Amino acid sequence: MRRIEKLKPDVSARIAAGEVIESPASIVKELIENSLDAGATTIKIALNQGGKSKIVVEDDGVGILFNDLPLAVERFATSKISDVDDLGHIGTFGFRGEALGSIAAVSRLEIRSMAREEAEGGLLICTGGKVELHRRINTFPGTRVQVEDLFFNFPARRKFLKSSQGETRRVSSVVRDYAVAFPDKVFTLMSEDRVIFSTEGNTEERTFLDILDKIWPSHCPIQQGKVDFVPVKITAFWQPLREGTRVNLTVFVNGRRVQDSVVRAAISSFGQAASGLWFVIVEVPPEDLDVNIHPAKAEVRFKNSGEIYKAASKLVEDMLMGSKQMFSIPLRPSSEGRPVLAQTEDDGEEPQKWERDLGENLGGNGPEEVHDTDHGETFLQFVDEDEQHVRFLGRLSSGYLLYEYSTNFVLLDPHASHERILFEFFLSRIRDGSRQNIYPELELPPSVSEVAREWVKILEEWGFSFKEREGVLYLSGVPAGISEKNLSPIGVLRLALDAAEKTAGEDLAEVFAEGLASEACKGAIKITKIIEEKEALALWNELFACKKPQACPHGRPTHVVVTAEDMERLFRRK
Repeated sequence: MRRIEKLKPDVSARIAAGEVIESPASIVKELIENSLDAGATTIKIALNQGGKSKIVVEDDGVGILFNDLPLAVERFATSKISDVDDLGHIGTFGFRGEALGSIAAVSRLEIRSMAREEAEGGLLICTGGKVELHRRINTFPGTRVQVEDLFFNFPARRKFLKSSQGETRRVSSVVRDYAVAFPDKVFTLMSEDRVIFSTEGNTEERTFLDILDKIWPSHCPIQQGKVDFVPVKITAFWQPLREGTRVNLTVFVNGRRVQDSVVRAAISSFGQAASGLWFVIVEVPPEDLDVNIHPAKAEVRFKNSGEIYKAASKLVEDMLMGSKQMFSIPLRPSSEGRPVLAQTEDDGEEPQKWERDLGENLGGNGPEEVHDTDHGETFLQFVDEDEQHVRFLGRLSSGYLLYEYSTNFVLLDPHASHERILFEFFLSRIRDGSRQNIYPELELPPSVSEVAREWVKILEEWGFSFKEREGVLYLSGVPAGISEKNLSPIGVLRLALDAAEKTAGEDLAEVFAEGLASEACKGAIKITKIIEEKEALALWNELFACKKPQACPHGRPTHVVVTAEDMERLFRRK
């Protein structure tokens, strides 16, 4: 076992250092990497108040020699490297000797450790970077690091920490990512003495998918792919979601959780076809990677970034070719009745508070704000008359749909129209609070359950229901009609939670308006979609069955009318 040594001045001068501790999550990241470097097979993390009051990380690694404990909290003291040449082929996570020293400087730190070759362990206590106690104790092999009162001596930094629930979620995200990247390790995360995430630890191929199944939305298939461009190896897991979602990417390079622009660029080059959740593991020779370019080691530089891009692009292409995932939102059955031409005017009905709030939050003046067109305010409105007739003429190359209605032509935007249909569908379901039970009940991933507990009263008003058994939260009901729209129950719950967090408990209408409009956009028919006559007529009937068919939720017109009078004028017959 190598001893911890104080770095030579010429080595430390070459290491760009900065404070690496920003939050409990960054502390947990550094301590997990220390445990992995120590060869730990089991890593336990416990939090109080999201880590703001206490963080404990315990492992069964090789431990720290008693005489080396004081050095462990000094900057630029490390067992990982000892020479300038070592910086060129770093194979460990830590190498600067900064983590424990930085943590000690901003907290009350206690380290209990026992090296396997020693009969007794050691205890080290620091406050604000000052060693207060160092003595021998009886303890178990491995290391236990306890961090209390984070930023107690830096109140300006402490005030920028999130709520306890928010910090717990950030830590949970870090732990889950490392659990996926290191499936052979046993990870346990506890919050307030309650287990919120754990893995069993094995090397079977299925382990990656088992862990991702716990943390990604349910009922969405996860694709797996590999590519081997010697010496580059890339493994990827992809959960394709519906059109309109962005690329949500987690990248590990040689075991490091990093933000990487090369892999992101490769995935993004495939556009919406590659949207969804990605977890990518890249392996390259240590000498082909520069890990010393970011103070928190959150970024890396590839020696041959072109090869990485090429390999990642090939992998994504192969996975897209093998994916059978289809995205479609079925229309409801056509409504009875026919629309008639009319000048839009206020029907004199006072909009309900909910509708006023929605209109204001979507950028309009009240429930709707219809953009002007070259034809003034002429739109089609729904009435129950059967003598009128509509005929679908076809789809223009621009994607707009052309109809003949009475003596008029109507150009319809399929995307904006479907947005309006979905928007009113969701709105009616959530307004009436109707609920649809789920069988079997869905166990919520830790990242979702922690937030759901915080907003449970709000969610229940919208039609969600929950059950808790043995500390695990289950989703037992969702707003009625969700299944009709081919939506993942947990995906919709995530959307509602995201909206709730952004508004920090503002008016309920404001909370869900953003999520409702966003979901309508994602699920709407794209203007590039080829639409057959039957579907085009169903879309027409669905649109004009809406209360406000004139515009999409964002205020864009759904259709434009060319009247017989307009045509007379265009051909100068009038």
